[in-house]
Amino acid sequence: MIATEDQWIALLVETLAELVNESGRAVTGAGLGGKLQAKAAEKGLEQPVSLRRRKFKSFLARLAKDGLILWLPEAGADVLVSSIDKPGLLADHSAGSRRSSPGIRRDLFTAFTWVTDKKPFYSPLEDKIVWVKEGQDPVDGSVAIPAPDFDSLKARASRFVGKLGGELDEEGRIALGHVKPLSSFSTFISSNGLGKAWHEFRTSDVIDSIKKWAVSNDLNFRSDWLTTTSDGALNKPAGGQSDSDSAERNGVSAVHQLLSLLSREDLARINVPLDIVLRFIKER
Repeated sequence: MIATEDQWIALLVETLAELVNESGRAVTGAGLGGKLQAKAAEKGLEQPVSLRRRKFKSFLARLAKDGLILWLPEAGADVLVSSIDKPGLLADHSAGSRRSSPGIRRDLFTAFTWVTDKKPFYSPLEDKIVWVKEGQDPVDGSVAIPAPDFDSLKARASRFVGKLGGELDEEGRIALGHVKPLSSFSTFISSNGLGKAWHEFRTSDVIDSIKKWAVSNDLNFRSDWLTTTSDGALNKPAGGQSDSDSAERNGVSAVHQLLSLLSREDLARINVPLDIVLRFIKER
């Protein structure tokens, strides 16, 4: 029997939920497609005629846009797909053949991880973050984002350390007990080669925070809140930014990438003019 589009979509969503629940991971588009066909055969269903000439990737894009699934595409690699209630699984860079680690759109990541005196709000209409100074009124219709503090950042680091076990667990807890815990923790991560593991953990943890915030505010978790660092989308400005704004952000991204490659000894050799430091403090 030839399935209707609604039946096929329902079967895909059901199949996806089963796969991620069984494996505890996001699945590749190819893996989902194969399982979907097998499950359809068991039920005596055939793919709708309207979808037979359509690429599976474009079909997944449509379902992601409609909020039925979550996906993370990447040029030159298969897409990762997850059910809408498990966005954190898309942060697992070990799933599938990935050329880069998944990330969170820069403005959202900043809003959920930066400690600042400004308050972040999300505008659903424009799909962008708006920063509001103390005493200013937020934009109409915007949704408040729970700004992090140093205690919450330290708690996240502590949860990561708790998963390491053995000597690393003990060393990590000593670092977090330092008078400057976050700086000491950063050194601990670098000296033990844990940068990739920490990125994956933190990304997944922040995604879960965004998901809980979205649910509590009746917002749909959007696939385009997630990006890949290889295509520059991590720094993609939300909403209708001009080309000059985009170019400026790409320049900042390049500086971030350069600094991430330097050791603590190299960083100590960098001198920043005082007027630039004062300007940075003032703008924040």
